[in-house]
Amino acid sequence: MAQATIDAYSEIKDRFAVIFNDHEASLNGHKSHPLQEIRRRALEKLAQTPFPDRKSEDWKYTAVSPVLKPAYEYSPVINDTLPHALENPIGFGESIRIVFVNGHLVTPLASLRNANNKLTISIIEDAIESDHFGSFIRSALDAQIEHPGNAFELLNIAFNRQGLFIHVPKNRQVATPVEILYVNTESESPYFLHPQIMVQAETGSRLRIVERYEHDGPSQASMTNAWHHFNIGENARLDYAKFQREAPTANHIHQIRTRQAANSRYDSYVLDTGGKTVRNTHSTYLDGQNTETHLLGNYISTGSQSIDNQTFIDHAIPHCFSNELYKGIAAERGKGVFNGKILVRQDAQKTNAFQQNANMVLSPHAVVNAKPQLEIFADDVKCSHGATIGQLDEKAVFYLRTRGLTDVQARRMLQKAFVDEVVDHVEFEEIQAFAHRIISEKLSRIDS
Repeated sequence: MAQATIDAYSEIKDRFAVIFNDHEASLNGHKSHPLQEIRRRALEKLAQTPFPDRKSEDWKYTAVSPVLKPAYEYSPVINDTLPHALENPIGFGESIRIVFVNGHLVTPLASLRNANNKLTISIIEDAIESDHFGSFIRSALDAQIEHPGNAFELLNIAFNRQGLFIHVPKNRQVATPVEILYVNTESESPYFLHPQIMVQAETGSRLRIVERYEHDGPSQASMTNAWHHFNIGENARLDYAKFQREAPTANHIHQIRTRQAANSRYDSYVLDTGGKTVRNTHSTYLDGQNTETHLLGNYISTGSQSIDNQTFIDHAIPHCFSNELYKGIAAERGKGVFNGKILVRQDAQKTNAFQQNANMVLSPHAVVNAKPQLEIFADDVKCSHGATIGQLDEKAVFYLRTRGLTDVQARRMLQKAFVDEVVDHVEFEEIQAFAHRIISEKLSRIDS
């Protein structure tokens, strides 16, 4: 790393430290809270941990400097009219809805603590002092501070203020989805927020989580830096979906670490259409036999957007299955990145692992970088991976035009059919319908 870059990041870390210390000074007696002590340790580790740069293979195509450059402040509190984005467009008949505006919780916690008498939802600051949940939370945060994947994880732990802890008891099947909505509004100054979700799904349980990132009003420079930790117990299942439609000036860093015990299942679907610089990192550790993992994703990059998806599936145990399908479109001057890695360890015999990434480039100025990776150290496995980058089939466009469609209609139909293959693998109709709507809206705005 060049000396100038080191100095720039050092100044940025110093600025973060000033913000942290100023906030801590206002806490009075809460300075000694166990979570605040963890935050302080994360900040100290951050000072010793470099932010990634393009010399790192995993960050080769995403520049970190523009993400960190704005003089971020704590996000403003909204005390008046709530944003229009709080309306529920997904169409669930019923959901447990948790709303954050500019990173501040606006849902009354009293309605969450024992939602449906089947699960516990609490802010982490309260849950960490619980006899039932404190050790799990401390262990997860301590492990991440000790062995961080990158500096952004430490930044999240240091600056998160209202993280969510969700606990599903043993053998509880929660049919009602948990919908978590983050809405960013206009502000006079750039601001950052650090969403944090920790899930402990006990043996035999089941839960659905839908996470949405929206913006309300004019574009605003901001940084969303999220870190989530999902622990899925034996015979448990977690279904997760994320929709990201932040402002075209917003930076979005999103990282998930999942651990699966034996006979568990984890299904994930991610759709990114918003943001300026977007970086998703999804790591899954299969820590028991007969686990099943499905990672699905769509991304549509237009204007000068950069959307980077990094996935890692660690097959550490025999007799496990994983399936991964990501499809994206890059148009105008947009950029798409996919780097998927599957690791099959030496003892992970009888592994079935499949990965496919496909991309469509609609402009000579658009760019896609794809790197599927498969590392196998076992000899009795079924594994495959691949990536494709191509353009719209002009013969197919011509065929549709001969059937009465305009050129624009034909192109939109083919573009949507291309990404819809992933959506069709999602199990829940409400998620499918919402994804179809977002995709159609985004494609309709592409400059043809």
